[in-house]
Amino acid sequence: MKRKGWLVALFTALNRRTVLAGLGLCAPAASALEAGALAPQPAIVFADHTPRLGSIAERMQFYGCPGLSFALFDASTLRATTYGERSAGTPPAIDGRTAFQAASISKAVSAIGMMKLVAAGRIGLDDDVRTRLGGWTLRFAEGVPGQPITLRQLLSHSAGINVESYPGFAPGETLPTLTEILDGAPIARTPRVVVDTAPGAYRYSGGGFELVEKLIEEISAMPFTDYMQRHVLAPAGMTCSSFQPVPSSQMSADLASGHGWTGALRDTPYLVYPQHAAASLWSTPSDLARLFRALMTSAERRGGMFTQALARAMLTEQVPGTAMGLGLGAAGAGDAKIISHAGWTRGYRSYFAALPARGEGIVVMTNGDRGNELAMEIVRGAATLRHWPGLTPRPVERAQWSDAEMSERAGSYTFADAGFSIDLRAMGDHFIATTPRGSAYTFYPTGPATMSAVEDGADGVFSADGALALWGMRATKL
Repeated sequence: MKRKGWLVALFTALNRRTVLAGLGLCAPAASALEAGALAPQPAIVFADHTPRLGSIAERMQFYGCPGLSFALFDASTLRATTYGERSAGTPPAIDGRTAFQAASISKAVSAIGMMKLVAAGRIGLDDDVRTRLGGWTLRFAEGVPGQPITLRQLLSHSAGINVESYPGFAPGETLPTLTEILDGAPIARTPRVVVDTAPGAYRYSGGGFELVEKLIEEISAMPFTDYMQRHVLAPAGMTCSSFQPVPSSQMSADLASGHGWTGALRDTPYLVYPQHAAASLWSTPSDLARLFRALMTSAERRGGMFTQALARAMLTEQVPGTAMGLGLGAAGAGDAKIISHAGWTRGYRSYFAALPARGEGIVVMTNGDRGNELAMEIVRGAATLRHWPGLTPRPVERAQWSDAEMSERAGSYTFADAGFSIDLRAMGDHFIATTPRGSAYTFYPTGPATMSAVEDGADGVFSADGALALWGMRATKL
C-alpha cells in the first residue's frame, strides 16, 4: 500500500489501547501515572510560545511510524499504552505483547546478565578479561601497548575496542558464529575485534559487548541466549522477550515489522543480528520497564536483582565526563540522576529513560526509521507530566528575523562531505528543512545568526559567508 493509503487507513481509525490486566500489570489509580494525559513535547520551548506538535497520532503520521508502544512506570505501577499497527496498512494492531527489536538496549540487558556473574563471585569488575576468553586472544593494534582489559572497561565502553555497530543479515542468510564475529571472518562482514585505541577514554563499541557475550558463555558454560533467558529474562517476568535473533514461530505471530524513513514497509520485515549481547534482543516496553525498575529497586535498597553496591555501580558514571555507567547511560546526581539507553536497528527505534531516586521512568519502542525523534517527544511528554528534571524541553530565547533575513537564509544547502543536500524554506516566522529521505524539521530563529529545531533541538549557525553549520557538519548554499 502506498504511504498515503496506509496513513488514511491508520489515522482515520487509529487504534490506541491501554494494556493492564491482560499483561498482569497493576492497574494504577487515576492520579498515578496518567499515561492518557501524556502529550508529545518539542525539544525546545520559548518564553512566549510553545510550538504545537499535535496528538500522538498526528506525530506518528509526521514521522512515518505506523506503530508505537510505551510503558510509563513508577515504583508500584506500570501502564503500557499502544498505538497503530504492526505493519503499515495491515491489521492486526499493536498490543501490549507486540515485540520490537530493542537493538542496542540489548547491551544494557546483557550488562545485567554479566553483573549477575560478578555478584556470584565468578569474575570481578576489575579482573583482566584476557585470561577468561576460552583461549580466544584479544589482540592490540600496532602502536597500542598490550595491557590488562577489565570488565568495567568493557561495560563502560572504555576498553579502546573497535567495531562500533553491526549491519545485520537478511532472514534466511547463513549467520556467523560468535568466534567468526570476534575473528572478523568474511562471513561476519565486520573487522576482527581488537583494542585499537588506548584504553581509558569513552568509545562506544558493539565489539566490546561481543566480548561480554564471550565472557558470559565461558564463565557460565551455557550458550548466551540460554543463560540470559534463565538468569535475566525469566526471573524479571519478561515473558515477551528473547535474545534469539530469529524469533520462535510462537513469538513471530506478534512482532512489529520495521519501516523506512517515509513509513513504507521495509523490503524484509526485520534484519537478523547474531551479535546477541550487542543487538539481538526482541522485547516490549513493559518487559523492559520491569527489568529496569528491578535494577533501580536494587540500587535504592538492599536485596533484589543483586547487591546494592553492584546495582549502584551500574548506575554510576565510570569515566568522568562520559555520562556512561556499566551498560547504560548515567548522567547527573541525586534526585536528578537519569539512566538511559537508545536502540537503533534498520526499521526500529527505541529509548528508555528513568530516574533511580524516584523509581520512575519510561520505555518507548517504535517500528519506523524516524521513530527516535517520536520517542523523544514521548519521553519529554512524560517528563513534563511527571516533572522529571533534565528531560523536559529546553528553554531557548526566540529571535525575530525580518522578511529579508528569512528570505536571504532560505534556499538549498549541500553537505559536501556527507553527500546530501537539504532545502530550507521560509514559512512566516520559521523555516521548514526537508532532507532527501523526506524528513522535515521545523527551525525557529534563536539568535542573530542561529536557529533551533523543534523536533531534535539541533542548533544551526549561519556564518558571514552564507555557510550553515548543522548536525555537526558544514553546508554551503547552492
